[in-house]
Amino acid sequence: MSKEATGEVRQNGDGSFSALVRTWTKRETFRLPTCTSEPDAEARSSLLAAVAKRFRVAGVNQAQGDVALKIIATASARALRDALTAA
Repeated sequence: MSKEATGEVRQNGDGSFSALVRTWTKRETFRLPTCTSEPDAEARSSLLAAVAKRFRVAGVNQAQGDVALKIIATASARALRDALTAA
């Protein structure tokens, strides 16, 4: 059974959050400008990691996947919730 993808949350010196997530061949840092608390950042990091893992397994085009991950990282909670509900 594979391990759940969660990513790693880091709080930057200015108080903002970033997520370190394994993408295709390396771990990348995504800024989380809309996350204002550690629990919000952890939830977004877990979502990013899970989506990145699904992209890897499905063989999604890397350039398109990178764009999608950046959109997920920077989207507001409401926009992201609405997008996931519609999907």
